[in-house]
Amino acid sequence: AVHARRCGWLDAQQLGNVMLQEAKESTAGADMLVGWTVGAIHTAGGAVRGVTAYSASGEEVEIEAPVVVNAAGPYARDVHSLIDVAASLPDPFAALRVTNTLHSKAMLKDTLGIIPQESPMVISADPVEIPWSPEEKEAFAEAEEDDFQALGPAWARAHAAALPAGAHFRPASAGWLVFVWEHAHAHVKAGTVRDKNHTKIIDYDAGEGGVNGQHTAPLCDPRMPGFYEELVESRLDEIYPQMVLRAMASLVPQLQPYAEAEAMTSPPVLDGGYYTQTSDSLPMIGPLSGDPGRGRDGIQGYHLLCAFAGYGVMAADAAG
Repeated sequence: AVHARRCGWLDAQQLGNVMLQEAKESTAGADMLVGWTVGAIHTAGGAVRGVTAYSASGEEVEIEAPVVVNAAGPYARDVHSLIDVAASLPDPFAALRVTNTLHSKAMLKDTLGIIPQESPMVISADPVEIPWSPEEKEAFAEAEEDDFQALGPAWARAHAAALPAGAHFRPASAGWLVFVWEHAHAHVKAGTVRDKNHTKIIDYDAGEGGVNGQHTAPLCDPRMPGFYEELVESRLDEIYPQMVLRAMASLVPQLQPYAEAEAMTSPPVLDGGYYTQTSDSLPMIGPLSGDPGRGRDGIQGYHLLCAFAGYGVMAADAAG
């Protein structure tokens, strides 16, 4: 076992609220436009001049801004495409080469008070064979195409055997526990996502090699209405919490009552979002000023702050 005594966890939402409040109270002061959408980023003479923004009611406002920071997370590629000269930029600046992968977590109310709130994060470093019941194993072995819907029969058969390490959990605020196991996504059929030009639909199946045979998690386009709901309807919301709970119960036996469901006063909640990353998993931080020495023009005043590959909360203070 490894005890990393300087590590810890924090509430990302509370951190975000603190940062927003500090921005409002700073000397410069920050105006928050909640519910507004950026419709265009305007440039002139190779530099940012401002943006066009729209309210939820359709009100249009032109905002002068010599600096624009693209910190849009899974929407970073979309925001980048709003630059009025984006298409004319030289490669690799014409488009952001990033992908979004699904990241889910199961949240459970610790009604039995099993895990102290001051407990550290616990990660399983050994392979896990989930103790499915004989009936469940039989169902997995005989899974047909219509069973488990988007999860598919390959997923069912694979998860009846020993599974890789990596399941982990930690306390959260107000008596909640957070469980995560990235492997649970590895065989999920991601359904349909748009191609890089957003003009047609491509069927990607992470269980059969994924895009270019490289990614191992569902590739997602967060702009597609209902995409996450499709995964929920595929029973991932039901199976994922059970998988990670049973996996962790093999490491922390005190969690077994929750794995058996008798102790639950409310069902686990499936939560999460998207990890945005580049092909080399390095973030994009800094100005898109180009490289004049190589004949690559950029845009003065336009900055990237995205593609943190799941480390955005940890790196936010330093990156900003």
